[in-house]
Amino acid sequence: TTGKEEKFVLPLDKFEPNDAPIYFPDLNVIYYNDKAGNYLIDVENHEVKEIDLPKDWAGTTVFEPDETGDRWIIADMSRVLIFNSDGEQEMELLCGGISAIGATFYKQGNSEQILVVFDDGSFYRYDAKSGDFNGKTEVETYSDYWLDAEISVDEEQGLIFIQTGQITDIVDMESWIEISVVWNSFGYHKPTDRFLAFS
Repeated sequence: TTGKEEKFVLPLDKFEPNDAPIYFPDLNVIYYNDKAGNYLIDVENHEVKEIDLPKDWAGTTVFEPDETGDRWIIADMSRVLIFNSDGEQEMELLCGGISAIGATFYKQGNSEQILVVFDDGSFYRYDAKSGDFNGKTEVETYSDYWLDAEISVDEEQGLIFIQTGQITDIVDMESWIEISVVWNSFGYHKPTDRFLAFS
């Protein structure tokens, strides 16, 4: 940390967040959401941009930027939407009304995909430009309660690690098949090439 303290004026006089504000240091942006809406706060100029969500929005469950902060994946209980940095919706990804629990952008060469994990164990791939559905993989998730999924891409090994609670799924990026599952796992530790697990 820099030790520097800075205050930001949030969009509402009354501080009633649904979740703790999230700071993205690489993008100099704070994401904040409450009962009134979802907001992006520019750390450098303190500019606040409201995200133009649908009126029947059911509460944000997933919020993930691309590496530049130009595009954002935002999901509620039944929709996955893509927004630009001005808070304007670019497209909706078709998902059949199931609930996203994790998502990320994945860029390889000139092509880019949007990867989304859903609560029923579906792992969808979409074209990031068109929103077209590219494919589906079945992974392990919890069927009886909700936990967020974190997606990590390891291009060197050609693998995707999906951490949902204490489940680590490993998906091969060439075949897009789940090749292994580690239960009771805290996750994969790349420097030692080990899974931290308990019995």
